[in-house]
Amino acid sequence: MARNIIIQSESWPLERPFRISRGVKTAADVVVVEINDGIHTGRGECVPYPRYGESVDSVAEQIRSVLPALEQGASRIDCRRLLSAGAALNAIDSALWDLEARASGQAVDQILNLARPAKLITALTVGLDTPEQMGLVAAQMSAAPVIKVKVDGQSPDRQLQAVHDAAPNAKLIVDANEGWSIEILSELNSFLKKIGAVLIEQPLQALFLVVHQQRVEKSTDLEAARANCQSRDLGIIALCRQRCLLTNRLRAEKSVFLHLG
Repeated sequence: MARNIIIQSESWPLERPFRISRGVKTAADVVVVEINDGIHTGRGECVPYPRYGESVDSVAEQIRSVLPALEQGASRIDCRRLLSAGAALNAIDSALWDLEARASGQAVDQILNLARPAKLITALTVGLDTPEQMGLVAAQMSAAPVIKVKVDGQSPDRQLQAVHDAAPNAKLIVDANEGWSIEILSELNSFLKKIGAVLIEQPLQALFLVVHQQRVEKSTDLEAARANCQSRDLGIIALCRQRCLLTNRLRAEKSVFLHLG
């Protein structure tokens, strides 16, 4: 029996505008895929990323391009051959996993013969705003063990200090969304260690890191190593002597690759 596929978009308004160095979001726009085999329905969704040239319309069109194959029973492996890594493949892959789990009566970890997922510590996020407003938001989540802080290149030290003052016990992940220069990164090196930052995410543009790797190494006390994956971006994964991580996110089907060796 041929599968029935439904593709639809949803828009979920955010409680407050969410700003990063590249722009602001007021809603989470998602593409939802439902795959029905006649008995069970698997559901998956994704958030298209404009940073990677994606939109709700373009991702929906990507999914429609493989509808004939999906309707005839294409597997997850088949879809990896038909689509490149990105939001569309993420939604389809999730829907197929959900469908298989429901049809088999097993959870995904059981299908894969893996241990049940353990509880993990995750981070709450403070969006980019004035330092004063960021401090107020951080105070509301001061009990969180880990806080991610969105910063830009204008006053990142004041932004981070405000969050640290409001939540002094939280470990900080600093995310500049490629909004820093090499000079800013170098100047903030000691400050970031002083406030206890544990991770620096996407400080520089990926292309800059690829072309100027030696300059990055000379301007900071980081031991840098280039990492590659089957994605649209190349990045730098580096381990600081003080155990701070400088990462440029590698986009491989919505996952983040961290090299800790």
